[in-house]
Amino acid sequence: MSNVARAVEAAGKNCQLFILFKQNTIEIRPRFRGGAVSHLKKENTMHLEDRDKQIFSYLAKFHCLTAEHVALLFGMNIKNCQRRLRKLTARNYIQFIQSPGISAGKSPYLFYLGESGCELMNIEFKKPRLTVKLSHQQKNTDILVKIISDFRDSDILCEVIPEHILREEQPSIIPDAAFMLQRKSNEATKKQALFLVENCEGTEIISSKSFNQDIEKKFISYVSYFNDGDTLLYDRLFGCSFKRFRVLYIASSLQRQNSISKIISSLDSDGFIWITTIELLEQKGIKAEIWQVPGTGEKERRLL
Repeated sequence: MSNVARAVEAAGKNCQLFILFKQNTIEIRPRFRGGAVSHLKKENTMHLEDRDKQIFSYLAKFHCLTAEHVALLFGMNIKNCQRRLRKLTARNYIQFIQSPGISAGKSPYLFYLGESGCELMNIEFKKPRLTVKLSHQQKNTDILVKIISDFRDSDILCEVIPEHILREEQPSIIPDAAFMLQRKSNEATKKQALFLVENCEGTEIISSKSFNQDIEKKFISYVSYFNDGDTLLYDRLFGCSFKRFRVLYIASSLQRQNSISKIISSLDSDGFIWITTIELLEQKGIKAEIWQVPGTGEKERRLL
């Protein structure tokens, strides 16, 4: 039933209809005995901006983003960002759920692709499940969004791949994320740097004789992987040709960093495993002199 037909039906038989035709608007004024007037407008289809489509692309990659994530990715004012997300939500391009307690204070909303957004991106609609795994995924997303924003206005091209995409490839070692950096001025030379990210939550066992999934054993696997020089998976995912890679370990505290650094120094003679704390990363950014290289004893290194 059209808007006009609905208005006629709602008005009833005992009223007069004043129909005004304006540009892109049909204004219907049923006048009742008491003189009350109602208005009904025909809304236009929402115009999607290029930035909206980029938001959909990021949501397809990360599954969920907060308004703060989106604002940081695009350098937007948070109020303007929230306003735009509300409009996209109203048209079912995106939807949201209340996130689990990720940080102190009120938990933010997690936005994900709605049915209209999935149709536009040609992917299957899938509502995220509130699990411990999602909470860890969001902490990884915090780091990746921070990395992207740190390089947003620079001469460095940054591309990221979250853990859930890597997990689908079933590699022998699954990092929490991977990202690639390339100087835009050197695009013709195709020289890129590959980084594998490990985000420590402070609950993992550092070293154990009886437990086969501790941090030390994962570093042993990384050393073997590094010595093999096998980057074919990441070559395919990023469309690049990497020679080597670097592991970036982000410790939950300085105490954890010191303990894990001892393990790294005993295993990594090539100095490809770098370490810092989440506090330094959040305060100074990934490009700052926040990195230590336990294998070589270097401190306060820059990423590039």
